[in-house]
Amino acid sequence: MYKEKFDPVLRFDATYRRRDLARDINMKVYRDLLIWIVYLIFIFLTWRSGMSTILKGYIERVFVAVFSYDNTVRS
Repeated sequence: MYKEKFDPVLRFDATYRRRDLARDINMKVYRDLLIWIVYLIFIFLTWRSGMSTILKGYIERVFVAVFSYDNTVRS
């Protein structure tokens, strides 16, 4: 991710909205790769009892609603 200059920052304003995260063109490359995997294992150093900022940003920007889970309520 560092070599690719991955931007881990979530930006929300009039142009970038939370509901549009699943259509982010910049994340399409990562999502296309994730569709074909069976297992995904994260191995990382712990930074103050948590993961690094770039890994947290990757998870927040790639694993969004509609792509990785469905957050609608069914009865």
